[in-house]
Amino acid sequence: MGLLNRLFGDDPRKDLDRAAKLLEREPVRALELARKAREAGSGPDVLRRADDLITRARRAVVERAIAQADRAEASNYLDDAAEWLTSALEEAVGDQRRELEERRDGLLQTHQQKLEEARRAELRKPFDDLEAEVADARAYGGDDEDYDPELDGAFDVLAGMLTDELADRYYEQPESFRQAVVTLHEGGSEEALAVLDELIRTEPEEPALRLERGKGRLVQGDGDGARADFEVAWKHWGDGHLDLAGSQSLPGLWAEACLEAGVPEEVIGRLADASDPRQTGVDVVLPFARALMDAEKFDAAGTYLELAAQVYPKQPDFAFLLSIVLDGQGRRSEAIEVLETSVRPSCATGSCGAPPKHLPSLRALVRLLLEENELERARGYLLHVAQARGGRLGVEEHRLSADYFRRVGDEEKAAEAENTANELAAQGPEAVAEPLHSPLQSAQKERVL
Repeated sequence: MGLLNRLFGDDPRKDLDRAAKLLEREPVRALELARKAREAGSGPDVLRRADDLITRARRAVVERAIAQADRAEASNYLDDAAEWLTSALEEAVGDQRRELEERRDGLLQTHQQKLEEARRAELRKPFDDLEAEVADARAYGGDDEDYDPELDGAFDVLAGMLTDELADRYYEQPESFRQAVVTLHEGGSEEALAVLDELIRTEPEEPALRLERGKGRLVQGDGDGARADFEVAWKHWGDGHLDLAGSQSLPGLWAEACLEAGVPEEVIGRLADASDPRQTGVDVVLPFARALMDAEKFDAAGTYLELAAQVYPKQPDFAFLLSIVLDGQGRRSEAIEVLETSVRPSCATGSCGAPPKHLPSLRALVRLLLEENELERARGYLLHVAQARGGRLGVEEHRLSADYFRRVGDEEKAAEAENTANELAAQGPEAVAEPLHSPLQSAQKERVL
């Protein structure tokens, strides 16, 4: 494959040129390219230019993240605001970093309090306890029947995450479109699609409508329909990222739709020359890697995923997929090593800044260790799975527990764990329960985690 033969060639000057172009629009990606050029570059000119771009890009990343946090907090999306501040902390320093940490921690505390209030009142949504404030805002809106502060606030937050060009286009659409966008974001894909279908009958080539309907169709599992919608939007908006965070683009969405439709070869054929992990974002790299796997091009997938994991060390999906390829090639010890290296930062003790635990990687690691009869190591990682899930395990974790008990010779506990797994499977994919017996405790303890 031509792409994979070219992946290991570096040109720091080209990376710096691209970083300079992306600085205003996609500072996160600009920073990645500038840092890569700094590591690969030689000569004072390249190094000075890289250092200058790194400084400017870090400042831009922090400023953009703070601006997004301000918008989210103003609309009472406190968890989103805290997430933006967390991303800003990666590049902030000194007093600014301390201020951002204090603000984030305060937002998270307030958000948690609101969630607890919502649970106690058995509200449908976390922030429905603001209904009285919304009613006051409606009264203030006078005779304007279309004025809906709750809807407009939620839409403002979502539109504020988009690039300026997309946001402007979204605000040009009718009020029913705004409602559909918010509804889709909150999980109501069927209701949102009904509205979008009606709007598209009148404006079949409107890219904003087709983009949102494509997202809804993708949620519904309609890969062919989503692919057709994304094609229309792609022609209008091109390859660039759709959001200010640089996490979503039409090539990536289109690739996801192709995978859902079962045509990975189309992804490989169309995106091969645009999927170098060092030149594009995770939203394209991840579905391209999955396309190689789905097309059973495992050697190419392994090479590609090794590079992707190096370029994006904080993105655990690449290590997880690489472990699947390695295990399928009979290289189980390498698969285990890849997974352990990936999960180690999140499993380290004494670090409140550890990244979130990646459950698919932890589950895969437990499974591989059990198959290798590394029972104590498997038991240790099961503990991290349980911690990540608050002690309430799902179907797969109970099956892993059953496997553990069988391997240590306790058939009674294995049967109980298997029965619990079967009961949860009948309830649905989100069902969880505390285990009757846990491999994470001594044999004398019958209480759960």
